[in-house]
Amino acid sequence: MKKYLALVLALILGLTVCGCSFETEGVNGGFVRETYTGIVEEQLTENGSEYIRVVTGNNEVIDFLITSTTEIDGEENISEGDSVEIDCVHWYETSTYEILKLTVTTVQENITLNRIYVYEKDGFGGVFTITLNDDGTFQYSEGGLSSHIGDGTWSFEDGLVCISEESPDGPRNNYFQVEEDCLVFQAEQSNNFIYVKVSDGERFNANES
Repeated sequence: MKKYLALVLALILGLTVCGCSFETEGVNGGFVRETYTGIVEEQLTENGSEYIRVVTGNNEVIDFLITSTTEIDGEENISEGDSVEIDCVHWYETSTYEILKLTVTTVQENITLNRIYVYEKDGFGGVFTITLNDDGTFQYSEGGLSSHIGDGTWSFEDGLVCISEESPDGPRNNYFQVEEDCLVFQAEQSNNFIYVKVSDGERFNANES
């Protein structure tokens, strides 16, 4: 009898820990606790509830529900482009992702200053690099065969970094979306560079050395 009772208790405990997250074909029920990381795409309000839409690490787009009990670690004024780590409950029946704890790293905090960003492809006869300095200036070199060392000032607006240098034809502006330890080129808004034509979405990764 004791062995029977122990087996029943173990089964009940197992179902409780997994959140009764069993599924059979055509039937949804229960929940599971999950963790996600990603970049905030936008904030939403629907039927009086607040959500953040996040592009996760595997490029899945998910709307996460913020409730009155959500614990927020970091900046509470969440903005587009912020990095987030989300501890949530995924309710199967309603397909709702309810946030338990939200850790926010702002876009500005993701900008790594006084560090070299390296183009993910080959530069012009060498490595193509950009350096953002904490005094608001920058320098770039498109590679060893380039005779031009670009410099000027950088700014952060509307979730994008803009590097701006003077040229004989007027200001040359190039824009980047900020992600964790990298700059993602935004071709549509940019003048691009002289020797290397960077494509939209290509990355400059922060040098770890």
